[in-house]
Amino acid sequence: MLPEKLRFLHPHLYMLGLLLMAVALPFSMFLMSLSQFILAGNWILEANFKEKLQRLKRNKAALFTIGFFLIYLLGMLHSQNISEGLNQIRIVSPIFILAFILGSLPLINEKQRKLIFQFFISATLTATLYSTYLAYFKGMPLLDDVRNLSPFISHIRFSLMICLSIAMVFEQINFSKFNIKNIFLVFLIGWFVIFLFISQSVTGLGILLFLVLCYLAFVVIPQLNQLLKWLLAVFIISIGLLFGFFIFQDYENYALAPKLNAEMLPEFTSYGNPYKHDLDNLQVENGNYIWLFISEVELEDEWEKRSEIPFDGRDNKGHYIRNTIIRYLNSMGKSKDADGINKLSDQDIRMIEAGHANYVYTQLGDYRQRLYQIYFEYDNRRSGSQDGQSILIKAEFWKNAWYVYKQNKFFGTGTGDLKDEFNKAYTARESSLDSKYWLISHNQYLTVLATFGILGFAIFIFLFFYTWGIDWSNLNLAAKAFIIIVALSMFTEDTLTSQAGVSFYIFFTAIFLIQKKKE
Repeated sequence: MLPEKLRFLHPHLYMLGLLLMAVALPFSMFLMSLSQFILAGNWILEANFKEKLQRLKRNKAALFTIGFFLIYLLGMLHSQNISEGLNQIRIVSPIFILAFILGSLPLINEKQRKLIFQFFISATLTATLYSTYLAYFKGMPLLDDVRNLSPFISHIRFSLMICLSIAMVFEQINFSKFNIKNIFLVFLIGWFVIFLFISQSVTGLGILLFLVLCYLAFVVIPQLNQLLKWLLAVFIISIGLLFGFFIFQDYENYALAPKLNAEMLPEFTSYGNPYKHDLDNLQVENGNYIWLFISEVELEDEWEKRSEIPFDGRDNKGHYIRNTIIRYLNSMGKSKDADGINKLSDQDIRMIEAGHANYVYTQLGDYRQRLYQIYFEYDNRRSGSQDGQSILIKAEFWKNAWYVYKQNKFFGTGTGDLKDEFNKAYTARESSLDSKYWLISHNQYLTVLATFGILGFAIFIFLFFYTWGIDWSNLNLAAKAFIIIVALSMFTEDTLTSQAGVSFYIFFTAIFLIQKKKE
C-alpha cells in the first residue's frame, strides 16, 4: 500500500495504464504487457480488496467475461501437452486480468472514456502514417510483402483496429454542423478507408462494408419514407450488381488470352536460341500465357549479369527465382528471353529478387494487387495446387478442424493438445498441404469447437453473445460496431489466440461494457 500522502496517485496510475494500453494496441506487444503490469500493480497497492470484490460480484459483464478464461483452465484437465497448454493460458490471461481489475474498480467517467478513444484513434492514425512512410519512402523490397505494412502487429488485427477507429470517429461527427472539426473527422475516416485499400486488407474492407450495410439497414432506412427506402434499396442493389460485373470483367481480362495458334508460334529468339513453348500447360496470368516464349539459356545468362541471386536460386520469399522471373516478365507482356530481361528496370530486378511474381503486386494502392493474387490462387486451386495460398488454403484448415472436432466431439482436444491433434489430422487425412503450412483453423469458432468440444463451444457462444446482449439496447454505435467487428473476424481468423487479438478484445470489452454505467 502506498503511503497516505501518495494515495492520490492511484486514479492517475489507473488512467496511465488504460491510456498506455490504448496506445500500445496498434504499436507494441511489450507496452500491452507493461500497461497490464501497471494496472495490476496499482490495483494491489490500492488495497480495499473487500470493496473491490463486492463491486466485482455486482458486475455481470465482468463475471461472464472471466468465464472465457475459465474455459481454458478447465481445458487443461484433459490436456497431455502441459507446456503448450500453459502457453495458451498465458496468451488468454489478459481476459482474466483486465476483466477482474476493471470489473472491481469504480467506473470511469465519460470524459475519461473519450480521452481513451482519442489516444487509441491517434495511435492508430500514427501507425498508418508510419506504415505509409515505410511503403513509399523505404520501398516494397524492404517490406517484402504488403501485409508487412503493419510492422508492429498482425495486419489482420491492425485492420480490425482501423475499422473500430472509423466507427469511433463516425460517432463523433455532427452532420447538422459544417465546421472544421467535422471536416477533419470526415477526412480522417477517408484516410483510414484509403489505407485499408493501400494495405489490401480484404478482411478489413469486408468488415467495413458489413458495418455500413448494418448502419443503413438498422439506422438510416427506418427513418426514411417509403419512396426513399425503395430508392436507397435500388441504389444499393445497383452498386452491388455493378461491382459484381466489374469483378467478372476484370477476371476475364486477367484469365483470358488470345486464341492460340500453335503453328504460328516462333521457334527462335532474336538471338537464334530455341524457344520452349509448353503447350500442355496453358496457364494464363494478366492475359498472357505464362509458359510460352521461354528461353532459359538466355534468361540465365542475362539474369546473372544483373543480379547476385543465381538463376537456380530462390527469391526472398523462398520461391525458385526462375519461376518468379518468368511470371514477372509474363505479367508485363514481355517474352521470357534476353530481350525481356534487358527491358526490365533496376527497380523491376529488385522486385523480382524480393519475390514479387507479378508487376501488379508492386503497385501500392492499385486495386488489382489483391484481386490478382486471389485470381492466381483460384486458378492454382482448380489445377490442384494449394500450398502458399493465403485465402483458399483456409478451406483446408477448416476441413482439418472439423476432422479434429469429430474425433473429440464432447470435450475437445483440451487446451494444450490442439496443435498436436491438428498435425495428426493432417497426416491421417493425407493432406496435400506441405507440412510447413500445417496451421490451426484460422476460424475462432472452429478452434473453440475442436479445443473444447460441443459442450465448451456452447458455453463459449453463450458467454460471448449473452455478455453483450445484457445491455445491447443501451450500447452506443462504436460499442456495437466493436462486437460486430470481433464476431465477424472470428470467421476467418483465430482472433483470440494471439496477444494482440486477446488484448484488443478484452480492453474494449472492458471500456465499452464492463466499465459502463448500467441503465
